[in-house]
Amino acid sequence: MWTQPVNGMNSHERRLYFGYKEPSKTPAYPVSQYDTFQTRRQHQQQQQQQQPIIIRGFIFDYCENTSLHGMKYIAQRDRHWYERVLWSLLCTIAASGTMYLSAVSWQRFANSPTMSVIESTNFPISNIPFPSVTLCDANRVHWKKAMQFQERYLADASNETIKMFHIFLKSMALVEFGDFDLVGNYFENTSFVNTPELATLNVSQLMLDVMPECSELMTVSQCWWRNDYHNCCDIFELQRTEYGYCYSFNSEVSEVSSGVRKWFDSSAYYLRPPKHSPDVNKDEELRPRRTSSYGPWGGLRFTVTATNDSPPDPEIQPGVILMVNNPYDYPENGRVISGGQSVWVNINAQVTYTVDRVRYLSVEERDCLYQDEGNIMDLGGYVFHNCITQCHLRYTIQYCNCVPYFFYSYLGNATSCDVAGYLCLAKYNLVFNYHQPREANEFFSDAVEGMKCVCAPDCSFSQYTTAMSMYRIAEGGGNEEDIKNTIFMDIHFENPAIVRYRTDISYSWLDLLVAFGGIAGLCLGFSLLSGAELFYYLTFRLYWQYRLMHQKRSTPKHKYNVPRKKPSFGIRQHRNSIKSLSFQNLR
Repeated sequence: MWTQPVNGMNSHERRLYFGYKEPSKTPAYPVSQYDTFQTRRQHQQQQQQQQPIIIRGFIFDYCENTSLHGMKYIAQRDRHWYERVLWSLLCTIAASGTMYLSAVSWQRFANSPTMSVIESTNFPISNIPFPSVTLCDANRVHWKKAMQFQERYLADASNETIKMFHIFLKSMALVEFGDFDLVGNYFENTSFVNTPELATLNVSQLMLDVMPECSELMTVSQCWWRNDYHNCCDIFELQRTEYGYCYSFNSEVSEVSSGVRKWFDSSAYYLRPPKHSPDVNKDEELRPRRTSSYGPWGGLRFTVTATNDSPPDPEIQPGVILMVNNPYDYPENGRVISGGQSVWVNINAQVTYTVDRVRYLSVEERDCLYQDEGNIMDLGGYVFHNCITQCHLRYTIQYCNCVPYFFYSYLGNATSCDVAGYLCLAKYNLVFNYHQPREANEFFSDAVEGMKCVCAPDCSFSQYTTAMSMYRIAEGGGNEEDIKNTIFMDIHFENPAIVRYRTDISYSWLDLLVAFGGIAGLCLGFSLLSGAELFYYLTFRLYWQYRLMHQKRSTPKHKYNVPRKKPSFGIRQHRNSIKSLSFQNLR
């Protein structure tokens, strides 16, 4: 019968028999995988477990593809773990060596920024100035001239004032900076009375009037220079030194060459112009002077006559004080030469200059100053020795509020020391004899009072050293007294060439970069391309890998069973179709 197939089926089989499909239990819309707390928790745990794996994979990828030595052997998975550990140890040692050597290079760069090297051992002497030659009479006070000064300015003074004046003159005959105690020693047994005449005494004018004239010091007026004779008083100029008023040759800080007369108040610091003023030829002559000759007759030759007109007590032996310095330095470090001698002065020099790129370092790093980085005593530039002199001047003002006559008083509010001022300087003479170190030093106590002159060395300078040979003048012909007071001098360069030093940056930034690159290349095989690789991996490669990971996370792991099409017939439609079927069709 036709009913047997249908009657023997259950409801589910009949639906399948007639082609009916069960509707999907999956909803027709996508359901998020984060609909429940438990699902979200599981997903977070999966992400946390995947992060170390991702980072490790990124590192292994870099090690396999980098150009650094030994890194690929660590990342290759087909190698035995013993071998990978060995290569890891070697790479660690190489990296440690790179860091250590780089630190050493950095310390050299930081602690020794500059160095001086010999640039030439044959630098011609014609390329440097001839040194300044300064002469001072060993006796600062000529007694006959002092008595003439007394007659002019102290004619009506009391006997007490005259007595004080004589004591003061005797002490000033030997006074220099650091020997102010001589003034106190002479007044030790006398009660000083600062009379009106002494209070208004112009010591600068006094010391000018009692010093020897140029023609008196150089009785032989002809001086040999540059293969020709010159009038000595045309080339020697009035010069202030810490020994008093002197005469200098080729000095750029003399009264005439530097024009310092305009700095002083004419009422307090009167300086007379020299009788033979070189102003006419000064503009035509290049200063400071130079020479290309060496040896005897190759420099400056002259004869000095030391005067024997000292105060009655003390009796000073005839002689002169000779100073040979850089033309731009304030004259110092004199040497006493007694009369009756022939002196040959051999000069050796060395020049040091600093290249301009050292300027970019700080003053603390290079520990020097260029000439245009300061103006010492209004002399137009920075010079180390002039800075020391300026420091001495400031300490005399600090303790006694006055300036000794032999200093340039470029400070407008400073006054010249009178007799009471020199007694004040004698009181603090120990301070003027002690130089405290620039920096703290355990060997020197700060409790000891002294001068602390913070003066940086010169970046570029010429240093002159002298070697003297002295011979007694034979007492053959001529007046014995004249020979006893005569001093002949020949001052010249010893050699035609000198040593020149160059100060430069020992480690510039470029040198430091090259050092770092050489160390890294030696130990690790690191180069600029290796740096480019690392930059690529840390930027572009990391960015694209992050994007790829983000895309994978946003894609669902499970596909939902969403029906592709709706069923063509519902249950009610199937029932109606069954009723309308003919038995013939069922068969």
